[in-house]
Amino acid sequence: MNAANRLTASRMFLVPFYLIFLYYSKVESNAYLWVSIVIFTTVAVADAFDGYIARKLHQVTSLGSFLDPLTDKMIVWVSLVTFAYYDKVPFWLTILVVSKDLLIGIGGLALYLFECDCTITPNFWGKGAAVLQFSLVVCTLFAVGVNWFGQPSAHDFFWVMWSLAAFMTTASGISYAVIESRRLSKAD
Repeated sequence: MNAANRLTASRMFLVPFYLIFLYYSKVESNAYLWVSIVIFTTVAVADAFDGYIARKLHQVTSLGSFLDPLTDKMIVWVSLVTFAYYDKVPFWLTILVVSKDLLIGIGGLALYLFECDCTITPNFWGKGAAVLQFSLVVCTLFAVGVNWFGQPSAHDFFWVMWSLAAFMTTASGISYAVIESRRLSKAD
C-alpha cells in the first residue's frame, strides 16, 4: 500500500472515533464535541494531503480513487445522521444526502454489472454538493462549539445552508442519474 492510500486508510480509521465522540457530545458544547472537532479537522486536513501525495508522487490508484471519496461520504453521513438525531439538522436533509449517495452507488454497480465504464467522474454539481455538505458539517460543529447554534441569527443562516445543500445534492443526483442512464443505454 502506497503512502497516499495509507493516509486515506488512516482517515477511514478515524471516522468511528469521530462518531463516538460526536454521539457522546450530544452535539452540545463540551469536551466530547471539541475532541470530535479535532478528529474531524484531522480527517479534513489529511484529505487534502492524501490527494496531493497521490498526484505529486504519481501514486493514484483504483483503491485510493475508491476509498478517498468513500471516506469523505462516511464522515459527512456520520455527521448528518448524528446531527439529525440531536435535532441540529433536519432529517429530510440527511435522508436526501444519504439516499442520493446510495443511489449513485447502486447506479455504479449497475454500470459495472452491465460491463460499462463504471468510473463515476465528479462533476460541477457533485463537487458543489460535496463542498456545501462539508461546509454545513463544519459550520454546525463550530456553531454548536461556540454556543451560537441556538441563537436567532443562526436560524436564518442554517436554513440557507440547508436549502443550498439540498438544492446542490438534488442537482448532483439528477446530473449523475442522467449520465449513468446514458451509459446504460449505450451498453444495450
